[in-house]
Amino acid sequence: MPIDERNSLKTLLINLTREIEALWSLTGYRVDTYGWRRNEVRTDVETGATVLPKTKRAVRGTYGVSLTTQQKGKDDKDLTSEMLSSAMLDPPAWVSDSERERQKEIRERIERRLRELFDEFARIRNLNERIFESKGYKHYETHELAQHVIDEKDPRYQKISKALFIAEILAEELMLSGFDPNVKIFFDDWDRVSERATKRILSLAAREFNSYDVFIFLNAPTIDEDLPIPLGKVRAEDTEVEVSIGYASDALLERLNASTRDAQLSRINTAISFRSDIHVNAPVESYLQVYVLGSRIAERVVDCVRLIRNEDIGVLALEVFPTDGFTPAIRKTYEQQYQPELALSIPRRFLFEIQSLTPLDHEEVRQVQLLFSSYSDVDQVKGLRVALRRFRSSCERYDPFDPERLLDIAFAFEAVFLNDGENKELSYRLSSRVARFLGDTVEKRMEMFDTVRTLYDFRSKIAHGETLEKMKKGDAEKLKVVLDQAPKILTESLRAMIFGKGPKGIKSPDGLRNWWKRIELG
Repeated sequence: MPIDERNSLKTLLINLTREIEALWSLTGYRVDTYGWRRNEVRTDVETGATVLPKTKRAVRGTYGVSLTTQQKGKDDKDLTSEMLSSAMLDPPAWVSDSERERQKEIRERIERRLRELFDEFARIRNLNERIFESKGYKHYETHELAQHVIDEKDPRYQKISKALFIAEILAEELMLSGFDPNVKIFFDDWDRVSERATKRILSLAAREFNSYDVFIFLNAPTIDEDLPIPLGKVRAEDTEVEVSIGYASDALLERLNASTRDAQLSRINTAISFRSDIHVNAPVESYLQVYVLGSRIAERVVDCVRLIRNEDIGVLALEVFPTDGFTPAIRKTYEQQYQPELALSIPRRFLFEIQSLTPLDHEEVRQVQLLFSSYSDVDQVKGLRVALRRFRSSCERYDPFDPERLLDIAFAFEAVFLNDGENKELSYRLSSRVARFLGDTVEKRMEMFDTVRTLYDFRSKIAHGETLEKMKKGDAEKLKVVLDQAPKILTESLRAMIFGKGPKGIKSPDGLRNWWKRIELG
């Protein structure tokens, strides 16, 4: 923008703030300190409760740890923003008639300054579009947005939107300058506040990308680090996003609680996160795809974590947050899988238990990072993607002690260990291949062979309707052992396959058959 136009905007802001200052200086003018801002989230820890050894943070969902939400009063920024917006809009209801009369002349001057400023906004390319979008959802295509701003079907709404926009920017700059809305003292930094506000307004008009922070909330495993741990990068269309995992702080849960009321805050400990930048003129569909990208990254990271930690780990919420107050929100897309509203139509659990208080150590983090970086090669092994999907289903559809999860576990084994298409002696071939593929001693191979063979027997019984209550005592004991051991053998197998130990790049049945024959013959 040319310097003279920038100076014109700055001058108009200075003129406006001068009048607001005059109104603020009136003895009877005050800000409304009543009311509430939003619910504060706090994790409370009783004496004797277990906390993480390094950071001393609490593990939610465990004994002695509770989470409370209580209404939080307005902070100084809220008060300042309200003071500014009430100065630029109608007087609050609690202002007396005599006080309204005292304020009348100043408010008329403020109204004139606002009209001049709004006229200047109209001359700045794209600014009105960015202002309008910042107060709602991204649901207008570029041409629709431009036409909507031109039409101005609701001038009152347009005025309120722009006044709130100015109030929010000025409030943030006033906070940086040490302004105190609770005390009536002389403030002499209005010109510098106006100068910085001018730069921010022009930067918004020139903005090319909207930025969003995506968080995937898990119950576990715990991360005992002050800062999130980078896991790696994922390619998303024309850009890459950096994915991290860290502890879900109370401040983060407060943001989640403000966005949605149905998340199980008291069970959340861990957050997977990444930032997504989308061009301001991208179609609305590109914005909705952020939820799709979040779902895919959630699958990938949670798969990797489950393969390292054989625990009851699950996604409790997925949320997309604008990085600032001047970025349009993205409306939730309810066809995606990590939304509790879908619990009735998609058989997924939204209740996962904390099974270990031990945080991920450095070696486990390194293993997760390696799996994450190798995940893109899963299609190199025939059946591996299917096996991962079945493994994921066994975790998300059934609790850890539900015998029916063995069906998905058995399918996962079959997808990678019987991927040569041979349909004879399935139980024996599956058991022997798993044992020879993983076992490095005779004892381990015998143990794995017996576990997988027993798994396959139970697979048939469960598939034909047999329940734990109907089983003989001996079978019930064997079932408990299989429920404990089979998932561990499966995760070890899938890790080895992802790391390249399996029949990588072999697609033909004959080639796979020969590859497995060499494994079987040792």
